[in-house]
Amino acid sequence: MKKIYYGIVMGFQGYMILISVINLIFCVITGNSNQIFFGSIYLFFVPYIRYINSGNIFEILILLLFFVFTIAVYILSLRELFNDKNLKAPFTIINVIWMLLSYASVILAVDSGISYNFIPYITLILLLIVLILIKWSEQNKAMRSKTIPDEEDPLAENFQLSAKSYRQIARTAKGSPIIETGVFLVSIYLKYLYLQSFTFVTWFYLITVVLAILIFIGTIYDCRSFKKKTGQCPPSENFLKKLNIMQIVSFILFAISFAIVR
Repeated sequence: MKKIYYGIVMGFQGYMILISVINLIFCVITGNSNQIFFGSIYLFFVPYIRYINSGNIFEILILLLFFVFTIAVYILSLRELFNDKNLKAPFTIINVIWMLLSYASVILAVDSGISYNFIPYITLILLLIVLILIKWSEQNKAMRSKTIPDEEDPLAENFQLSAKSYRQIARTAKGSPIIETGVFLVSIYLKYLYLQSFTFVTWFYLITVVLAILIFIGTIYDCRSFKKKTGQCPPSENFLKKLNIMQIVSFILFAISFAIVR
């Protein structure tokens, strides 16, 4: 039954991507950039309209980037959802987040006086949220039934208060650069859409900084605590040092990136 639901949701998203491509081709042929088809993703039209108004070829590159990224995460989500052996769904989560973020472009449509029917988009987002909850439930069920070994349990997903392996400690530590990169990309994206404010970006970055510091301290504590509790040595020499260096370097780059997005 869940596979049928997956098929319906992903089929609907596929339709929206396809109709967006057809809509853009129509706009190029007719020269009418204000005619938005039912179900089209408006985000794709933002760089196209800006290119028409400014002639800046950079906007075409942005358009291609939006298309390539959308189609890539869509295909990777399909592979995750219909692979019975794959219980984790990182690309499906990225797909849902990307659809949520791309809906922000509708604000530009409203500001420009363009008639845009947002019902298909809202419907897709709601369907995707339910989909990811089903996938999350499926993963947790597999963990409870021991399909996934205990040492592989993701810390954040199971609300564990202590690490169960060095691999888990390393995975948590690597979360810092991933989160920081995500915050930077989201900030750049909102800046491109002119929807970003200095106050929002500042708080966005400050919260991420606090989170990165907590993960940094937690990595050190977990390594020492796990070794003391189990007597197991780290899997490699300078294990903790390498993780800390990675976190510090990513933190410095993240701090520098604030000058770009503010």
